[in-house]
Amino acid sequence: MIHKSQLEHLSHEFPHDRNGNVPMQGDHWREMQFEHDDMDPQQDGLSAEERSRRTEYLNTVWWPSVLKRVHDERDRLAGLHGETFTEHWHRTVYTSPESEHGFGVG
Repeated sequence: MIHKSQLEHLSHEFPHDRNGNVPMQGDHWREMQFEHDDMDPQQDGLSAEERSRRTEYLNTVWWPSVLKRVHDERDRLAGLHGETFTEHWHRTVYTSPESEHGFGVG
């Protein structure tokens, strides 16, 4: 996931969670803070069957549609802005963080 601020003035077009994170392929909805109150599988008082049904829906219907919206918006902006946007996208998404993760061992 990347933060919408990295997409500058185009960020409002992308789906993002409450923290401003835009999902990327390989991310999972459980790692993010999307609002899906009507289908929240962690809601108190749900039966195991309802919890399973909601999780299945989020995994197979809702989440793939969110990822498709990101993909479609990226393609739309690439079509409008050409190489400028495509280069910015690749720099933003595929550049390693400046600082090392963990304890810097390795």
